[in-house]
Amino acid sequence: MSHLDYLALRKKLLFSICLLLIVSLMAYGLTIAYRAPSLYAYAKGHSRGWFRPVFRSDPELGWVPIPGTRSAHTFPIGPDIPMQFDADGFRVPVGEQGTNRSRPLILAIGCSFTYGDACLAEDTFPHKVAQSLGGTELNAGVCSYGLAQMMLLAERLIPRYSPDYVLIQYSPWLFDRATMHFAPTYFSYAFNPFFADTPAGGVEICPPAFSNYDIDLSPWRASPRGPLDFASFLMRRALPLFVHNDVGILSYRIQRALGLIKQPTKNRSEVLKIVYGRIQALCSQNKSRPLIVILGDSSAGISIPKELGELEMPLVNASAVLIAALPESTADAYHRAYGHFRGSPPVCVDGHPNPRAHTMIAKTIVDYIHAMGRTP
Repeated sequence: MSHLDYLALRKKLLFSICLLLIVSLMAYGLTIAYRAPSLYAYAKGHSRGWFRPVFRSDPELGWVPIPGTRSAHTFPIGPDIPMQFDADGFRVPVGEQGTNRSRPLILAIGCSFTYGDACLAEDTFPHKVAQSLGGTELNAGVCSYGLAQMMLLAERLIPRYSPDYVLIQYSPWLFDRATMHFAPTYFSYAFNPFFADTPAGGVEICPPAFSNYDIDLSPWRASPRGPLDFASFLMRRALPLFVHNDVGILSYRIQRALGLIKQPTKNRSEVLKIVYGRIQALCSQNKSRPLIVILGDSSAGISIPKELGELEMPLVNASAVLIAALPESTADAYHRAYGHFRGSPPVCVDGHPNPRAHTMIAKTIVDYIHAMGRTP
């Protein structure tokens, strides 16, 4: 092959590579254009979610509350419900700063059931327990959290605040979330810290496999629909989000195929012992009084794991109290009594505990504390 033939072949090869890259980028751009309308419709449709972001990404926990932020729970039917985090990331009633805290301090750790999704902060059981005891709640419940985040959060908060009481949620799905790479979300992906097996036969917490993306859809919540509005949304929100997610998922799949990402454990017993045992030890070291609050989401009730019964921590079965108060023990009766209904005819817009349920949960906890004679 002559030198001229080699140069011609090289030029053709470079041209083919460039053409392939251009075609690939165009094809990828079409996939983004195909996916963007559904995200645009979500932003415009007043779907179930948040008016503006309330969480930011965190390399250890996956996501954490944005300190001092104000936003609102949005619904497809009816008005928004305002919410606020204080400067330390605890949920507080809107307008409160969380600075004037009186004892007893009641720290609550859990998922959206503890946070009080779809409720005002003053209607949640951590707030009602604190009010009944004449103290202040530190509501550290975070939507979509599992046992991995709960343990990590307890390690941060209990030594810092030395709360008088620590309300620790137990629900079956908390273990499930702690043994998955992803957490449940309204849209997009949320990489999750998770428990994996160790060579010694125990379990350990692994950090999220990839960073999460912070996205703010609020500028497009109320803007008028139109081609320019959609183009702005496509370039400023959909494109960065999809590129980040696609790179993250591709990286995740490659690393998982190469064995670089550990698989979540299936050792439920060991996870429960590690998490609740660690929180118990933290409470003991900081002279806090722990209570495990059993919360469910149906009339089926909760099977309490034997590992919890073996710990020296009180169990408050709020799930059983809610079920016992039903006129009949059916799924329909449960959701009609404790779900969030709006409109005419009433439609269930959210399945989290409603204010009535939170009031009953709080009373169950307070009654237990009084019965044990442990009020400070």
